[in-house]
Amino acid sequence: MNNLAHIIRRQLESLCSVGMVLGASFFAASLTPTLVPRNALTQGVLAGTCFAIGYAIGIFVRWLWHYLELPKIAARIRATANALLAIASFLVVATFLWRAAAWQDSIRAVMGLPPVETSHPLKVCAIALATFVLLMVLARLFWLVSRLVASRVRLAVPRRIANVVGVLMAVLLFWSIANNLLIRTAFRALELSFREHDALLERHREVHIAFRQSILGLPI
Repeated sequence: MNNLAHIIRRQLESLCSVGMVLGASFFAASLTPTLVPRNALTQGVLAGTCFAIGYAIGIFVRWLWHYLELPKIAARIRATANALLAIASFLVVATFLWRAAAWQDSIRAVMGLPPVETSHPLKVCAIALATFVLLMVLARLFWLVSRLVASRVRLAVPRRIANVVGVLMAVLLFWSIANNLLIRTAFRALELSFREHDALLERHREVHIAFRQSILGLPI
């Protein structure tokens, strides 16, 4: 039990309270109504991305706090504050998830669409969590790549220059991978669109030919 309590306390201390608050706020903001109705998959990815952005901003604020050598908060106070802020963030997210269906129906009513039975809060949360974890893994990989490159470059140049080079190389690597994925995805979407367009034209052509033969009696 003591080990379990120690692990839980360490996890609470490692959480970024500012990141949790900003992440929960961004998550809740993504659930507010827009002019474009969203399904569970789209909403989950958007919510997870918004939470990741808010948490990343909080991490940056914490780093800046330490970089400026401002006074550190005691570990016990930090753990208690993180627990309270985590509960408050959960309540905010739960409230907005509960209201999401009504907000979505208000937009669907304006657009003449039938109301939804539910906003699928569990599915949205699961997709948002998966999106957040994926983005955090990518961020950790980015940090590891930049540090690896910097450790190699540091043998020839000063430390700060090596850190900048490491970050730039990591940005170029991830940007190249992202561009390739986006290009392939765009080409696949275009190919699918053209196939559907060709199939639609073929159906129209067959209907036109049948109409000429059966109704007008005209030759093809």
